[in-house]
Amino acid sequence: ELVFADNCLTNIASASFRHCRSLGRVTLPEGLQIPYFNIDFSGGFIEMVNDQTMQPSDFIACQGLTNVDYWCNIVGNSMEPTIANGDRIALRQVDGGLSDVQFGQIYAIVTKEGLRTVKRLEKGTQIDTVLLVADNKDHLNQEIKADSIIHLFKVVAHLGTF
Repeated sequence: ELVFADNCLTNIASASFRHCRSLGRVTLPEGLQIPYFNIDFSGGFIEMVNDQTMQPSDFIACQGLTNVDYWCNIVGNSMEPTIANGDRIALRQVDGGLSDVQFGQIYAIVTKEGLRTVKRLEKGTQIDTVLLVADNKDHLNQEIKADSIIHLFKVVAHLGTF
């Protein structure tokens, strides 16, 4: 279930946001701004260019969120209707790897092979695999080796665009 956060603020002049939709019940201290990196995570299973952006493009503050490390973009429609193509996604780094994953929740992953995607994570059919599940039923799910994941982020919120 989505929790709608009030008073979502952004100083990104080039985008209009209709609202901030939170995927968890969390709070943000007043005035805290989270770095926004203009980096795309695929809503599909295509490889993304290995972007080494080190400086944020801007900052986003969304009252009602905490424990957010970064904001990025999602491209593609495999997570619709939950997360739409073009939305900004709020990410919290998962330091404990798959042992800290709540299966069935939405995560952003980066693999050794260059896949940078957002999916629900489920246990795979083998002990050393994980299933990447799309919310859009027109998209197939994909099973990957768990040890291919080099970066793991919990998607805690998203901003919808007009």
